[in-house]
Amino acid sequence: MYRLAKRLLASDAMAKDAVQEVMLKLWLKRNSLEKIRNTDAYAMTMVKNYAYDLLRSKQNKHLALVQDRVSDTARNAHEQLEKK
Repeated sequence: MYRLAKRLLASDAMAKDAVQEVMLKLWLKRNSLEKIRNTDAYAMTMVKNYAYDLLRSKQNKHLALVQDRVSDTARNAHEQLEKK
């Protein structure tokens, strides 16, 4: 699980956190895991999905930061034009 998380996230700390979160989720679902045929595949899918969620969240935060900077730049340019 760690190797998959590390490959997807490219960060040791993020990979460890991802595996820890998935292990916690698995532990909380331990009573219903009997119904799952291949728990290893299930766990790996959880790691993959959790990593993608983290990357998506990180990308959205980056996009919001860029949009804020563009808005600030546009606002400053507009203010400069108004002063002239």
